[in-house]
Amino acid sequence: MKVVFRNSCPTRVWVAYMYYNPDYCPDGGWGRRGWYPIDPGGEEWVLSTTNKYACFYAEGEDGRYWTGEYGPVQVTDEAFDDCADVVVWTGGHEGYWEVGMRLITLPENRGEQSATYRINLIP
Repeated sequence: MKVVFRNSCPTRVWVAYMYYNPDYCPDGGWGRRGWYPIDPGGEEWVLSTTNKYACFYAEGEDGRYWTGEYGPVQVTDEAFDDCADVVVWTGGHEGYWEVGMRLITLPENRGEQSATYRINLIP
């Protein structure tokens, strides 16, 4: 299933996400990626998965943010693509700051390659 973010805000937003990926991240199984810039009215396909869960954090250019209770997850201002177990819940890594992520629960048809799940970031 494709996971797509839509920016319904009047300013640019950036998205980071965490996803289950035991083939790439055997110690904890969770990978994390960021940042995906999305202009107002735009969409960004960030992930394809057959897993039931993923998590995300988003931050708007105007200071608004979308956070949740999963974490803390450490992120950096620079782009990243690595295993979350390297920095999640361990603290003390220079250049990282902590965020809470929102849970994404994907529908049962997530194994269908043509299926798309949209997350609408609204003000």
